[in-house]
Amino acid sequence: MNNGSQNDYTKVVINRLGHLGDGIGKLHNDPSSANIIVPFTLEGEVVEADCSTTPAELIKVENSAPNRIEPICQHFTQCGGCQMQHLKQEDYASWKMGILNAALKEQGIKAKSEPLIHVPLHSRRRTVFSAMRLEGEVELGYLKRQSHDLIPISECPLLDSAIIEALPKLREIASLSCPHKEALKLQVIACDNGLDVTLSNVDTMGNKLRRLLTLALEAGNIIRLSNDDEIILEKVKPILSGSTHNIYLQPGAFCQASLEAEKIMADL
Repeated sequence: MNNGSQNDYTKVVINRLGHLGDGIGKLHNDPSSANIIVPFTLEGEVVEADCSTTPAELIKVENSAPNRIEPICQHFTQCGGCQMQHLKQEDYASWKMGILNAALKEQGIKAKSEPLIHVPLHSRRRTVFSAMRLEGEVELGYLKRQSHDLIPISECPLLDSAIIEALPKLREIASLSCPHKEALKLQVIACDNGLDVTLSNVDTMGNKLRRLLTLALEAGNIIRLSNDDEIILEKVKPILSGSTHNIYLQPGAFCQASLEAEKIMADL
């Protein structure tokens, strides 16, 4: 939030949504002005914004669009993960399909687009957290949009509930492992038999740290911890359901974020 006075804010009329989901508008009293990009706004809205930055910072929605809804996550607009929680699902699907059809048309591709297929909340099984030392404490979360600032999180309606339940244990691991000058990365995958965690950017994985991490993992649902491609502790082999076969994951391996999406793509 900007610390300037009310007089520093500008009234903007939002005319359309850009391909990244940001509202694009004009000055309220000057329709011929240059385009102003205001994140987290919708077509038809009148908003107050701090236009001293690019994109502008939304201060207040004066007139809401009828398709604006209440976001489902308390971290929305701060965490850099989601952009469109304030838009009704059917309008989100229409906007998303519009982006696809425009891209195909621009390339001269004539193809019929099937409707967008939604996957349920709490179905994302893979994520990458960041951890940083902030004022002597290690915080775990996601980076703010277009920033290196860390937003600590306590919930995420997209993630598998097993990952959210493990946040205290993940913070403990981050506190032990976090480097002093840069962010620690923790890839977490919710497997069929527990959580697989891979660390990146650890300064030095010495014997003392290995022992501390092993002790920390005695309780909880983390079945394997790796430092890049080196396995620190593997209680059991992480098994992940695929669309056709179950697979054993290598440390740091990629997988489709949602099993539901993987099955849909395999069927297609």
